[in-house]
Amino acid sequence: MSEIAERYPYLIDFLLKKGIKCIVCGDVLWGTLGEEAKRQGFTDEQLDEIIREANELVAQRGEEKNPFLNL
Repeated sequence: MSEIAERYPYLIDFLLKKGIKCIVCGDVLWGTLGEEAKRQGFTDEQLDEIIREANELVAQRGEEKNPFLNL
C-alpha cells in the first residue's frame, strides 16, 4: 500500500471509491493491496477486476510521485 501511495497517489481515491480502505487516520496502511482487500471481504474475482481497472489507470497516467510522502 505504501508503494501505491508514494508512486501512484491518484489510486488512493480510486481504491477508496471501490471500497478498499488504504488510509486510516491519515496514515497509509501497511501490507499489500491483496491482503487489505481480503481483510475487507473482497473476493478474488472482485480484486482481479479492481487490479485490472487500476492497471488501466496506471497505463494512462503513469507514475506521479507524491512529494508529500517520504515512505
